[in-house]
Order: sequence, then structure tokens, then C-alpha cells
Amino acid sequence: MRNRTHNAWMVLWCALWVLAIGLSPERAFSAEKGKRLSESDILGLLSGDVSSSRVAAIVAEKGIDFALTPEKEKKFRQAGATQGLISSLREASKRRAQEEQPRSGILNVQSKPGEAQVYLNDEPKGITSPEGKLRLPDLPPGSYKLRVSLAGYQTWENQVDITAGENPTISATLPIKASVAPGVSATPTLDSRQQAIEVDLLPVPNAKVRAVRFFESGNKIPAVNQRQYQDRFDAQRSRYIYWELTFVFSKIQSRIDFDIDEVWYGPNGNVIWRQTHNLHVLPGWSELSYVSGRGCDAPPCGAFERGSYKLELLSGSHRVVTGSFEVY
Repeated sequence: MRNRTHNAWMVLWCALWVLAIGLSPERAFSAEKGKRLSESDILGLLSGDVSSSRVAAIVAEKGIDFALTPEKEKKFRQAGATQGLISSLREASKRRAQEEQPRSGILNVQSKPGEAQVYLNDEPKGITSPEGKLRLPDLPPGSYKLRVSLAGYQTWENQVDITAGENPTISATLPIKASVAPGVSATPTLDSRQQAIEVDLLPVPNAKVRAVRFFESGNKIPAVNQRQYQDRFDAQRSRYIYWELTFVFSKIQSRIDFDIDEVWYGPNGNVIWRQTHNLHVLPGWSELSYVSGRGCDAPPCGAFERGSYKLELLSGSHRVVTGSFEVY
């Protein structure tokens, strides 16, 4: 009977000892592996009779999840922190700041025109928006070769440096790639005047735009020798405004079908008209002209308000050519 009573007291004492250990502030915190100490964790350890040197050791092992400020130092000292613990907290705060520094940079590309292909170190990274914008995040610091290209335009290329935490914007303006055909004068932009421009007009081989020109007429398209090409139109007298695309290419062995997408932009820059045209070329051909337009039968035509207009002709994802005119 006496032995059983003794054993019961021993079991009770051990249970109380285990419970006390389990509820100690240090043991309660150490159970959360990998967790950094918060301000309240440290204050709880100090108020739970854990020595300041022991708290300093835990801080050195696990780190802290806050920035140490003079106000927090004062609070810890009032709770019983020694200079050794304060020094350990300062070191942990420095490590935290270093770890949270950005390790990558962001590059913003602004191309003109838009929808251009962007490469970094010859690796494709995406296509700029119709407005010419592309954001490239999470770039490791270093020097990169940036290249921006678009069919029908000269490629833009430059070296850029990426710094961690920075967010630079690089502007890339692509000049039109012009190859002047015999007897045709080149101008700075391709509008109602003639020039030849190399284009990636797949699948027609070696295609070159020879001209994109504008003229005004009624709903019946006049013969070529009756068209008066211009790039300024009177809003009170204009009816249909037509565009005429002419391109030359190498002779082919069999028929080739392809699509041309027509996109009109109004004076405010918004798309006001979009249409797809099904075109083809045949063996023996070396040149093709195509005409389309929009407007109304009787002036003044509500389709055109005063201002500048832009036309884009695309083949698939490639911009074939752009043209512009003014309505006054």
C-alpha cells in the first residue's frame, strides 16, 4: 500500500514537471519551428523569467520579423533586456533588412509603333501592346542586350543595365525600313506618296509595298487613270475615302491565298473600323493592287469628322504598312 502511494506521488510530480516545462514561454515558442520572433514574443519571454542571454541566443538563431527602432529598444529595456540582448536584436534587424532588399529589377519597354517583338539577349520576351507598352518583371541584375523588331521597320537595339529594385522605362522608336523602287521617290512616312517598303507579307515571297494611296469618290470606284490621290480631304465635300495598296513580289508557281486586315483609327486614336479582306495572287503575277474604303453616298459624310486619321494594314500578326490622311 505504501509503495503504491509513493509511486502515485512520483507519477503526479513528473506530470506536474512535464506540464510546467510544456507551458514555459521558451518551450511554447520553440515549438513553432522556422517562425521569427515578433515584438510580443520577446516581451513574453522576458516577462516569463527567461534570461536575457537566453532570449539573445533565440534571437540569433531564429531572427525577428520587425525593424528595431529606438522606441522598441526602450520598451525591451524596460522589460529587462540587457545590452547583450539589444545588440543581438540590432544584428537581427540588419539581417532582416538585407534579406528584404529587392533582388531583381523591372524593365518597361515603350516601342513606337506598338505590337513590336521584344528580345533580351536574343530571347523573345513578348510583344508590346498596340500602345507600345511591355513590362518585364523579375529580371536579375546585370547588363542585357535589348532588341525590338517589327516587320517593315528597322530593328532597334541597345544595351541596358538592370539594377535590383529599379523600374526604368526604355523608349525604342523604330524607323520605317525603306527600299526605294526605280523611279519612285522616298519620303519620311508612307502616306499618299509612293515608295517601296520591304515587308514580311507571308506567304507571298519577297513582297514589297510599292504604294498605299488615298483618294475620294462616290460608291463606285473610278478607273486608275481617274483617281486623284491626296492626303487631305474636305469634310463638306468628301464621300467615300478609299485606300489603294500596291505591292510587288517574286513570281510564284501556284496560287497563294492570304488575308489583309484593315484597321482605321480616328482623330482620338480609337479604332473606328475594322475589316478583313481575302486576297490571292496567281502564277505569272508580279504585282497586285487592291482598293477598299468607307464613307457615304452624299456629303457631308458623317463617317468623317475633322482631324487626322491613320490606317493600318496587317497580315496575320505582321503590320504590312500604315498610312495617314487629314480631314479638314
